[in-house]
Amino acid sequence: MTVDPWQHMLYQIEPAYDKYKRIMEEGPRFKVELSLLSNHKCQILIREIEGFTAFGELDEKCEWAADQLKSWPNCHRVAWDRWQFKHRKDAAKFRTLFTLKWAR
Repeated sequence: MTVDPWQHMLYQIEPAYDKYKRIMEEGPRFKVELSLLSNHKCQILIREIEGFTAFGELDEKCEWAADQLKSWPNCHRVAWDRWQFKHRKDAAKFRTLFTLKWAR
């Protein structure tokens, strides 16, 4: 139980208040998922771990990825947040680059 009456009221209205407060303070967390396809190609998917898109940060990260990957050979965009690579090594390299760029 909290002593602050306003915070107590917020917990009554929204039990997940702490989760949303953390998201607002830290921002959403992002992940690049790498998956193998049946034709021996790889795809990466940029997604938010928390699934909270209030500030358009996922848009910013996908636009950054598109700018980075448009000049990469053997890579093309297949969806707004998904790219396909001919080689797994290139997909893993991009995943590392993305993670380093957007690390908190």
